[in-house]
Amino acid sequence: MANLSMRIVAAGCACGLWGILVSAGGQGPTNAAAGDPVGVPAAAYAAAAPVWAVPGLAGAGEDAASGSRAAAATTSVAERRQGGDTCELATVIAGLPYHVTGTTVDYTHDYDAVCPHNAPGSPDVVYAYAPPADVSVDISLCHPGTTYDTKLYVYKNLCQGTPLACNDDACPGYVSQIMGLTLLAGDVYFIVVDGYGGQAGEYELTIIGTPPAPACPEDALFSQPAARPVDSWFAVKSEVSTGQLRYESYDIGAGQTVGALRVWGLRVHQNPSWQSCSEDPVPFLVKFYPDVSGLPGGEVCSYAVSAYGFGTGLVFNTFPLYRYDIELGSPCEQSSGWVSVQGAGDPDCWFLWMSSPTGDGKSLVNTGSGPTVANYDLSLCVSTGTGEGVCPGDLNCDGQIDFEDINPFVLHLSNYAAWQAEFPNCNALNGDINGDGTYGPASFEDINPFVALFAGLPPIPCP
Repeated sequence: MANLSMRIVAAGCACGLWGILVSAGGQGPTNAAAGDPVGVPAAAYAAAAPVWAVPGLAGAGEDAASGSRAAAATTSVAERRQGGDTCELATVIAGLPYHVTGTTVDYTHDYDAVCPHNAPGSPDVVYAYAPPADVSVDISLCHPGTTYDTKLYVYKNLCQGTPLACNDDACPGYVSQIMGLTLLAGDVYFIVVDGYGGQAGEYELTIIGTPPAPACPEDALFSQPAARPVDSWFAVKSEVSTGQLRYESYDIGAGQTVGALRVWGLRVHQNPSWQSCSEDPVPFLVKFYPDVSGLPGGEVCSYAVSAYGFGTGLVFNTFPLYRYDIELGSPCEQSSGWVSVQGAGDPDCWFLWMSSPTGDGKSLVNTGSGPTVANYDLSLCVSTGTGEGVCPGDLNCDGQIDFEDINPFVLHLSNYAAWQAEFPNCNALNGDINGDGTYGPASFEDINPFVALFAGLPPIPCP
């Protein structure tokens, strides 16, 4: 395989789909001493609850630069921006709120969904949105510019199978809308404007977004999601460079194994004032311990892993909250006890673990002299994970490394969300070929090690 080479192209790339959604509100952390924990009472924060704004849309809320309040816009002028004929040709939504008009007349019938009526045959058009932060959206055709019997549905990453959400007749006149749909950063969503039983016509589409409350995955066996800015909250250092280690307790039921975690946190540094910083992916040290009289016993599982931070749209004292989905690679058979999650990367960019408003009111901190009690819970979701072990190079998860893995590897690099959708049971660490703990978008240092695997004359069975 000495002549094997690879040209990486952005096949199916969601490039250009990223918009900007920001929040402003609250004051920066102030603590003249250690500055830890960072937090404000719910009542104090409620007076400065964020108003959501989109840059460039006058009157939409709070001006992030000046901090001045403007009256919330109740109307906007619809732009004539026609939806694309298929998902591959979808019209890109750059940001929210979004307000357009268009037509399905003379377009083709490409998609259909039963919600609940089975009446196919109408032409359809498609819009695509990749949220830069988790967002809850209201998608509506219920406006004067919609002139026919519509259907409306949303696909996640791929336009096939059962839609994520679907509606036929939410409004008078047989017009459609989908309310309160949560979209997650890192995924691409296709919004299909369709009709009932062959009908077509003019439509007026709006999409309004607000940040959703943090939530654990549906398959989580232990759920303790992060606080919101309106809650009483703490964001506390759990970072190698600061010498602080945090623990949270969990219980997923006897006989279960841990394969994945979700935690939330801030990325900040204090020197001497609080400042935002950026590191993505973040290297983490994750360790599991049994419970011994309310304290961690001896370490039973240990992992050095990296995870990308996905914006949540929530802002705490001017600092954005990130969601980290951590795949462990191999399961830990500790079904209950304690878990520690500690940032282990840039010493000038700290991981501050966000608290949770639910739990037993207790977590632990170790600054070098042993664990002591902290009277708040830390955000934590515990799942069994993908169920797949790690086999670096097996990007289609067929149990071996061969030439069928080349296209999935390219997709893993160029459009990680689409790879996840196509291979939902694959372990993300299969893309970490060089073993540095990073994978996914732009992990180009894995290319040469991936090519080198083919010198072993595939197929190579996974262990």
